[in-house]
Amino acid sequence: MLRWGALAAVLSVLLAFGACGGQSSTEGTSTDGVKSGEGRPQAVAEIPNLPPPKQSHTTSAKAIASRPEPKVAVPSGPPPKELRVGDLIAGVGVSVKTGDEVGLRWVAYSYSTGKLYENSWTLTRDTVLGAGEVNEGWERGLPGMRVGGLRELIVPSNLTRFGEEPLVYVVSLLWLK
Repeated sequence: MLRWGALAAVLSVLLAFGACGGQSSTEGTSTDGVKSGEGRPQAVAEIPNLPPPKQSHTTSAKAIASRPEPKVAVPSGPPPKELRVGDLIAGVGVSVKTGDEVGLRWVAYSYSTGKLYENSWTLTRDTVLGAGEVNEGWERGLPGMRVGGLRELIVPSNLTRFGEEPLVYVVSLLWLK
């Protein structure tokens, strides 16, 4: 009788674990609503229909900077009300965290018109995450990114710098100090 009870307990644990979808035990939600797991942050909602990220094999800022400007496809439909994050290229090395100094390049497109809003692809911007130098969407969406990574952020207007319209960014991380 004791064996059946032990077997039932083991099966219950296995079934409960299986119901979790096999997610990493490191997944959780931080106080700012950004979930982390698998080495990159997950926003409240991931960007739908984004293919799995390619893998970067370099941390050379020169090699990363020589990448061509990315093509950005602005999604159709109404803009999201929460930040959406998706990696296009998974970087390598240490993950960015608040307080780190980083070198970034990006392009931004208007969610409503699909037109280019801002382009810094040929210039590297040095910034410190968490110092209020970038919009709140970046502050929440860039932690977890790795050098060589290329990340898409769909930033709702309440998380843009000056309450601008929702924007679609593609950001490249060139270096991290």
